[in-house]
Formats: sequence, structure tokens, C-alpha cells
Amino acid sequence: SFLPKEAPTVPGWSIAGAWESARQVGGDFYDYIPLSEKRLGFMIGDVAGKGVRAAMGMAASRSILRSVSRRGGGPAKVLRDANLRLHRDLGKQLLLTLVYGVLDAETKTLQYCNAGHNSPLLVKASGKWRALKTGGLLLGVFDKQQYKSETLHLEKGDVLFLYTDGLVEAHTPGPHRVEFGEPRILDFLLKHRHLRASAIIDAAINYVNEFTEGAHQHDDMTLVVLKVL
Repeated sequence: SFLPKEAPTVPGWSIAGAWESARQVGGDFYDYIPLSEKRLGFMIGDVAGKGVRAAMGMAASRSILRSVSRRGGGPAKVLRDANLRLHRDLGKQLLLTLVYGVLDAETKTLQYCNAGHNSPLLVKASGKWRALKTGGLLLGVFDKQQYKSETLHLEKGDVLFLYTDGLVEAHTPGPHRVEFGEPRILDFLLKHRHLRASAIIDAAINYVNEFTEGAHQHDDMTLVVLKVL
């Protein structure tokens, strides 16, 4: 019930997200936060641990991040302020990796900050790509951690793919298991970047399910895709 019921409608953008828990509840989450008519905040996070404890940490983290982001400021300030709250309220009970970004639908700019999370992949329409690493340490560890943000100018056909480590660590069955790994993610995106956001996510989930042959996975998996139309 904490996850978005549907993706927001933003003119000129295709947006989609998906969440699959390894158990009935988990610590992965994603969210969208309308900041103005033209600006949308979004996030993807992963609370360390499994089950109910991770889910409770996720709920608390989501609430704090929503509150802080609506006060305004760029992603670096949002994560700095959120980290202070998380450290004060939850202390060592919570370790959270997170990417928080703000897209401007009119200027086609994206500002983001990565707090120790798997690096999102930006794949250009031309096929060029880069991993988005600018930010700082994961949230909740130190009370006075500083963060940096980066602003990107996107063009038609560009795809931003965000994910949690459940995708990287998805594996084949049996004692000699092989992990899905980051190279497969990039290869998949390069081949499917022409699709809309929801179709990219559907294709990714199908690909992972085929790769794992239906084997039970031990980590949550969450995906968020934003594409410029």
C-alpha cells in the first residue's frame, strides 16, 4: 500500500515502475512526488535486511523522504536533511541506499543524487551510455554526511533505468548458480531502449524470469524507468 498505484502522467515523458518482493513484505521501495506542475521528484531505495523489519524501515524512510522533499531544495539538500532525520530517529537500526532525482518536464533536465545505491544507467538514443554515481554514502550511518548532485540535459529517446540489487543478484538455479549481473542489464537496455518505459520493465521482468528459470530469489527487486518521448 506504500507503493504508487500508478505512474504519473508527465507530458513528454514515459514513466513506469515495478516491485517484486522476495517475501510477502520487503525493504525495497520506489515513489513519485509531484513538486510543481512541471517538476516531479522520484526515488528508488533499498533498506538492508529482509521481511517485516526491512518493511518497517522502508515505511519510515519513505515518510521522511516525502516530507523533506516537499520542503524544496535540490537532491543533495534533500538527502542531507533526510539523512539527519533518519540517523536521529532510527540510528543504527537502519541502513538505506537510495537514488533521489527531480525531473523538469519543460526543460528536459534531470537532477539526481545517489546515496550508495546501484548506479542508475542512462542510455542515450544514440546508444551511448553512462552510470550515474554522483552523490555520497548510504543514508542513516553518519549524521553529518554531505552529498553532491548532478544535472543532466536529456534528449528525445534517452532512457534512465533505476534498479535495486535484487536484479543484479538474480541467479540461475542449482549449486553452480550464475548471477544476472550488471553487463546483462546494460546489454538488455541497449537492445530495448526503443520501447516505452512500461514495455522496458515488462521485458526486463520476463528476461529475468527466463534467466532464473523460476528459481526462488532471496532479495527484493525493484525497477523504475523514465524515458523522454
